[in-house]
Amino acid sequence: MVLGQGGTAFWSYTAVGQPGVEGGIGGGSLEKWANPSESYWDYLDVMAQENPSTQTIWYQICIRASARVGAGEAATAGEIADAEFVVSEIKKRFPSATIYVSPLNDYLNGHTCGGTGQYGVGVAAELSDHLTSSGAALRGPTMSPMAVSDTTDGCHASDAFLPVWGSDLLAFFG
Repeated sequence: MVLGQGGTAFWSYTAVGQPGVEGGIGGGSLEKWANPSESYWDYLDVMAQENPSTQTIWYQICIRASARVGAGEAATAGEIADAEFVVSEIKKRFPSATIYVSPLNDYLNGHTCGGTGQYGVGVAAELSDHLTSSGAALRGPTMSPMAVSDTTDGCHASDAFLPVWGSDLLAFFG
């Protein structure tokens, strides 16, 4: 999840210096965000207090293959409910913010990230479409796909690739 401060800046990924909050919001997959006792929500509460005028929130949905063993290529009813829960919790904390949702980026040349697995990106896209069509959120940016050489580990963007995504975000959010 990446969040914006009144449309002018992104929040930090980590909660450095925040008492009682570990890890920040980077790396949280849907099944983690769907758990109300996860520390991600503690960090989000801190950020809500520190940034009460936030008007734009971008939620990039990550589906981990390990959370959906045997589930197939379509989103499950549980995943749909989890995505709806996450957006409703964000709305509780930021009732006047516009929420955008996007799936994680795809990969080039048939590559699949081991963490998201064969269906993760497609399921995240399906969930983004569901949240958009139900009126829960607006569709967010489609991030540029990566080649394996653009990653640090076959999944996550290298520092050299991040400016590409910066351009994607500027093009979408202005």
